[in-house]
Amino acid sequence: MLYNANEATFEIPGNWLDQTVIDIHSPKHDGFHLQVINNPEVSEPSPTEAMKSIRETYQSMYRPCEVLVDRAFDINGYMAHRLEYRGEQPDGAMRGLTIIVFHKPLASLTINCSAPARVWANYSKDVKKLVDSFDIRAAF
Repeated sequence: MLYNANEATFEIPGNWLDQTVIDIHSPKHDGFHLQVINNPEVSEPSPTEAMKSIRETYQSMYRPCEVLVDRAFDINGYMAHRLEYRGEQPDGAMRGLTIIVFHKPLASLTINCSAPARVWANYSKDVKKLVDSFDIRAAF
């Protein structure tokens, strides 16, 4: 299988699993962080079920953790689940958004955005644009 990355292409065995993580940070170095994670092996039957364990992880990591949005929806006809939250870390308040999309049976893409609460508002329009522009059909 030919794998394309921004900088190069290379040959990998066809039976290897693509668990790509795209990791993007703000050019302002203010703590905004975006990840898109490909997971070819999901054990949960739906994005809502998968989000349960993520929600529990956040509730143990960020104390207190307040869930702002927690709902199922679809992206281009694919099952998805959205979780928006805010919480406390040792270095201060933070905000986050996680979206899981099941694009194949038992395979998912996860979008994670997080930032210190003090800068989250600076990125809310960019995050909305990213979510609104996400076209999973273009990728597969």
